[in-house]
Amino acid sequence: MAIKKLGTLVDQLYELKQEKSAKQREVDKVQKKITEITNQLFERFDKSELEGALGSVGKVKINKKVVASVENWDDFYGYIYKKKAWDMLQRRVSDAAYKERLAHNERVPGVKPYTVMTLSVTKL
Repeated sequence: MAIKKLGTLVDQLYELKQEKSAKQREVDKVQKKITEITNQLFERFDKSELEGALGSVGKVKINKKVVASVENWDDFYGYIYKKKAWDMLQRRVSDAAYKERLAHNERVPGVKPYTVMTLSVTKL
């Protein structure tokens, strides 16, 4: 692979990001249509008590799964603490909350800062 000049790489990256952005706008339009049709199908299925339907090229079926929706976080955390049900939580730190603590020089035990580097690509 030939070594390219830094400016050439920057310009290529910029052009590719522009191309991706244009295609993403197209994808967003398609997604909007998908959402509209999905909502129409759910409404019609609900009214007719159907759980699926066939077209000439495709079929749809309602899939159901139970997920948690916390109504009272204090009660939920109390349950987790009392039952030692730590598996009920996902292991992820809130980046915003951690960053705020770092800004106030607060040490968070068991956590260390990690810097993620990204590139900001803008037009000249």
